[in-house]
Amino acid sequence: MPPSPDDGVAPHAVPDLHPEAVWEWECWSCPPDTVAGPDALAGGDRQWIPASVPGTAASALRAQGTWTWGQEDQELLDGRDWWFRCRFDRPVDAGTGPWQLELDGLATIADVWLNGEHLLHADDMWLAHQVRVDHLEPDNELVLRFAALEPLLATKRPRPRWRSLLVRTQNIRWYRTTLLGRISGWASTGAPVGPWRPIRLVPVAAGVSVRDRHLVARCEGADGVVDVRLVLDGADAADDGSFELRVGDQRAAVPVTRADDGAGAVVEASIRVADVERWWPHTHGNQARYPVRLSAGATDIDLGTVGFRTVEVDRGDGGFTLSVNGTPIFCRGACWVPPDIVTLGAPPGVVRGSLERLVEAGMNMVRILGYSSYEDAAFWDLCDELGILVWQDCMLATFDPPEEPTFVATLSTELRQVFGGLQGRPSLAVVCGSSDTYQQPAMYGLSSDRWHSPLLEETIPGLAERLLPGIPYVASSPIGGDLPFDPAQGVTSYFGVGGYLRPVSDVRTAGVRFASECLAFAIPPEPATVELAFGSAAVAGHHPSWKAALPRDAGASWDFEDVRDEYVRQVFGADPVQLRYVDPERALDYGRAAVAQVMATALTEWRCRRSTCAGALILNWQDLVPGAGWGLLDAWSRPKAPWYSLARVLGPVALLLTDDGLSGLTIHVANDRATPVRGDLRLTLYDLSGAAVEDATTTIEVPARMQESWSTAALLGGFRDLTDAYRFGPSSTDVVRVALDVDGTVSETIHLPGGSGRPVEAALGLGATAMSVKDQWQVTVRAERFAQWVALDTPDHVPTDSWFHLAPGAERTVTLQPFESPARNGATGDRAMDQPPKGRVRALNGLHSVPIVTER
Repeated sequence: MPPSPDDGVAPHAVPDLHPEAVWEWECWSCPPDTVAGPDALAGGDRQWIPASVPGTAASALRAQGTWTWGQEDQELLDGRDWWFRCRFDRPVDAGTGPWQLELDGLATIADVWLNGEHLLHADDMWLAHQVRVDHLEPDNELVLRFAALEPLLATKRPRPRWRSLLVRTQNIRWYRTTLLGRISGWASTGAPVGPWRPIRLVPVAAGVSVRDRHLVARCEGADGVVDVRLVLDGADAADDGSFELRVGDQRAAVPVTRADDGAGAVVEASIRVADVERWWPHTHGNQARYPVRLSAGATDIDLGTVGFRTVEVDRGDGGFTLSVNGTPIFCRGACWVPPDIVTLGAPPGVVRGSLERLVEAGMNMVRILGYSSYEDAAFWDLCDELGILVWQDCMLATFDPPEEPTFVATLSTELRQVFGGLQGRPSLAVVCGSSDTYQQPAMYGLSSDRWHSPLLEETIPGLAERLLPGIPYVASSPIGGDLPFDPAQGVTSYFGVGGYLRPVSDVRTAGVRFASECLAFAIPPEPATVELAFGSAAVAGHHPSWKAALPRDAGASWDFEDVRDEYVRQVFGADPVQLRYVDPERALDYGRAAVAQVMATALTEWRCRRSTCAGALILNWQDLVPGAGWGLLDAWSRPKAPWYSLARVLGPVALLLTDDGLSGLTIHVANDRATPVRGDLRLTLYDLSGAAVEDATTTIEVPARMQESWSTAALLGGFRDLTDAYRFGPSSTDVVRVALDVDGTVSETIHLPGGSGRPVEAALGLGATAMSVKDQWQVTVRAERFAQWVALDTPDHVPTDSWFHLAPGAERTVTLQPFESPARNGATGDRAMDQPPKGRVRALNGLHSVPIVTER
């Protein structure tokens, strides 16, 4: 029975495992090539352990408590052969067959046996395989072997044109597997080895089924058009006239012709939907989607769901601006990390929660990096539903991609599957050939002719144009200008503010056009996570377990905590080393606040209408392991400080404030919505005593998908040195508060003319009261004096807002959402709702935190 990888496209929905095929898996490892096949597994004293499929060897070891984050695992995982096996009964109500064995992903060099018969050899973790099974025994055994990768990597291969600094061995470039768990300088996450995607045994359908699908959804004027070409098994050209294609409520009879190979039939048709509703990213509009189905006689086939939108890129004048439906989009978001990095997957509810958190932060794009792994249909369904644009890299990164024919053929088969599965997806915005492939040799000083790649410049774009017509393509990121990493040309990886320690003002002067990754810092998680993962803040900055989780560049004498500490100095004028000596928790708070402020400042600047920047994606969305990683969420999906500061400047309607030096303080209101925004804009100045000394209010209107700006001088009717640029004398203004009230929803921002470095005060008059409102806990935080970077520490909840400033005498009410941390063994949402919230509230400039008091 030969393997039959599907080079075409399966429908988005996949059949469920036959209800009687409940399989219990186990796994075991051995030194490379010491067990020849399943027959040699019989007998002996082998310590098999329970396993889950989909899953990996690391996830099985983790469940046994024998593997954990940060453990050096190269020899354990890539250095051994891993065997997975299960026994199952023949389904009693599925007749005598045949069946189809579907294996959606095997990482990485795998062999499959069923009842001792070899079915499949696989060498690409992203290829899905379908194998016909004509006969099953009453009792059956399925065995999978995953060969040790380390000995294969040691095999002599042709040398690359340049060496990648991020991978442990250059030969990894020859194998179609993820770099996660195999990158020098990144925290150890466990290299994925095993059946990481589902395995199913399904009866071969007796009726009509889809062997291959090509589907394109496009816009023609006000209409939407779906072009479909299907190769069907179980159908015949004689069935012509009995087939019907449906898109939403629109339906049409479709012709049927004989397939070229004489087996099966072909359906090829276009169907038009008049006055179609367009799909938009959630920041700009609704997410209209249309189901596509084929009625083939008595069989009804789900062909997936499509959305109608146009997506284009303007590369004029060295820029890179995406437009959806003809509207330029400021793309903001992060580089995606799967919620469970050990399995590269998670239950749909967990993935939904993570993506909904991204929407709550006002972000509208994720990038799937070439270092990572392709996502499944459930992820794409959610992005389509939630209105999240996706920048999809091919899984090539940093190394010199081989041009050897066998490698190119394997990659092409992989991409035909991947690209085919993305057809009709309205969330797909960009296809990128690789991550950092041009940057690496360019930084070595090699001329561009030394890193020319036919694979990235001809093969992959050719496949993309054929399978995903109209989707913008980028050969590699970064790219543009004489140097691919020039921030002022094309697409860049911007770490000027960050790893290169440039002043914060560089976000304005660098002229960034589109940052496909940027602003990487070692961001401390919230105190609840620090306590769970490390015991206390005392381990921060020196303990090996803390350092093991910190990202660093391979070979560098510094890590990204050193980078963060530099911005603590720049922003607050504080010495993080001295702080860590005497008050480690406050030292972490300074680090949290510094990153929150730097990221908000950068995105505020880039989002302003005057900026040439059209997008910024932060590295990364989530931490790989518990600790101070790059993520905006920690490894358990709890938001970190910059998530909150970014949410305030990235929403569809956002109030922004920029310090323009001698030009004064400028207020901006961005409106991405399809309708105008009307509201009251209020500017209040406070003196050193906390008294409000000036107040001005005006009614504003911002047209749909536009941005307007006002100078504070215009609102106040005269000059005030609110940026402390002229310095004619001591500043009379201590705090500037700007608030926007739109139909009772108030957003606000604070500016400190004297800078962010402020003395710690013993008596801010800080207080916090919790009460239950409509089955939700709400906390109202108050301050008598100005409170800087107020944070809510609630271990069993996630606050909807935190890390904000409070003007003198102000208050803010925050809703608490129950939080279930894996480290807490499933603290349930019901328990968190029934019990009053426990926690404390603190401010960066306050000497003491205060408890949250429940109002009875």
